[in-house]
Amino acid sequence: MALRASMTAVPKGPVPRLLPSAARLRPQPRPLMTARANNGQQQEANINASAGASPPEKQKATLVAPGSSLLVLSFKQGVGSGTKVLEVDRALLWHASPVLRGAIESAAGSNHSSGGGAGGSSTASVLPIKAAAATTATATASLALDYGSPADWEAVLQVLQLKAPPVDWANVEQLLRLADKYDMDAVRSTCAAFLACNISQMALSHPLDSPRNLLHAASLAERYLKDRFSSSAASSTTSISVSAASASASAGPSSLSPSTAQSYVEAISAALGKALEPARFKGTYTPNSYSYSGRQPEVDTWRENARPVVARLAALMEEAKGRDILTPDVQDQVMELLLSSLTRLTS
Repeated sequence: MALRASMTAVPKGPVPRLLPSAARLRPQPRPLMTARANNGQQQEANINASAGASPPEKQKATLVAPGSSLLVLSFKQGVGSGTKVLEVDRALLWHASPVLRGAIESAAGSNHSSGGGAGGSSTASVLPIKAAAATTATATASLALDYGSPADWEAVLQVLQLKAPPVDWANVEQLLRLADKYDMDAVRSTCAAFLACNISQMALSHPLDSPRNLLHAASLAERYLKDRFSSSAASSTTSISVSAASASASAGPSSLSPSTAQSYVEAISAALGKALEPARFKGTYTPNSYSYSGRQPEVDTWRENARPVVARLAALMEEAKGRDILTPDVQDQVMELLLSSLTRLTS
């Protein structure tokens, strides 16, 4: 009994708490819903941010020409056609003329497709390709050109090869035609700079056949330079620096910006307007109230200044009949001037 009593006896004093309380044993909730909500909000914010951001700029494809090798050019027009040939690196001409790319690739036997990144149409159907006939050990193909003389194309190649500027008054018109037909922007830019830096040499007194004639030069600018460099809006500037144009003419075949090209066109047009100005009557009178007796000296002065200009214009317009030299816009500029003066005198 004494033993049982000792075994069941409860010690006096507080019982030590060896086990954790029920609150401590209860598992705490894990913040799963809160984390998911935060993640959803973050994803939504990322989507909204990406929707408002500009799409990544697409990298412009790089044009790759067929491998370099000599291309023999033969001609159907001009002195030396049928006999004289020129040699050029085909890659140089391929990059210079999108129009010729298909023909060059056909002549070179390249696997490059003229439509894949060429950026221009091919005229292989009208540019017959001769059988490969090498004139040197390294020449691999021949290309027969149906437009332009050997001398004109020799000047084109000098422009593309950054040699001494070969553009002059004798060939600038034909080079502009070649640049327009074969879409050679480098040649077009060089011709534009040549015309712009030689405006001081232009006048109505030169023969109409010469690009130095202002009517002829303005027509060349209208026909081959205006809106030929880009469809972007051009600058409205009408004055240019002759030194800047000279630097551009000698710097090599880099393409002009649209605004610069437009300023060249407008500078030539402004020179023509200045040459025509003496023929414009500027009398300040209102119709039916003009006193010729009181303003006779003004009329006489205008007549003396206008007479040589009007006589020269009449001769040039007669010379231009039936010839495709002057553009309609240039002819309209002359007719507007004459009609304006006649209207003021006869009102």
